[in-house]
Amino acid sequence: MTTAVTANLDPPADFKIKPAPKPEDMVHDLVTSTPEADLPKLAMSDREFALANGNTDDAGKVWNSMKGKSVTIPDALVIESSPTVVKVAVSDDAVQGKTADFTFNMAAPEEADKKLTPAQAAAAKKLADETAAATVVGQKVTLSGTFDSYTPKPLMIIMSNGAVVLPKKTPAKAPAKAPVHHTAPHK
Repeated sequence: MTTAVTANLDPPADFKIKPAPKPEDMVHDLVTSTPEADLPKLAMSDREFALANGNTDDAGKVWNSMKGKSVTIPDALVIESSPTVVKVAVSDDAVQGKTADFTFNMAAPEEADKKLTPAQAAAAKKLADETAAATVVGQKVTLSGTFDSYTPKPLMIIMSNGAVVLPKKTPAKAPAKAPVHHTAPHK
């Protein structure tokens, strides 16, 4: 056994290790092997990888499948927040590194141009307060928006018409009433 091992320490002359594919080649293979109609169905992480690492044509195909489409993104980690812009981490790498990979340009409140009744003003203030509480740095939040533009290095996807999707509140149930006891009629 020892003789066999020492005799075969060197690999055969025709032995070659194929280098790992480059990220750009991986994106090209992904884009060319995925039907165009299925590009919007790719996982968000795959689309981000393609935008960040693809050549101009491949990244363009992926972006064209996204641009102008509205989506809801759950569990985004708030990195930076203001009433007009919320920057969040969506991909696993961005969440772990606590770096934003999405910027949501928030839509202006619909009531901004109107005169509000006191009740409407109170409701608008309550909504603004709930939105501010949901977008505190470090919180997980669900956001909706429309793909608007992106920069590949570092990757930043810009969303327009951003909105915070607040959790649905379940109405409080009224306490159950005690059953009514009816006495039998007297004859």
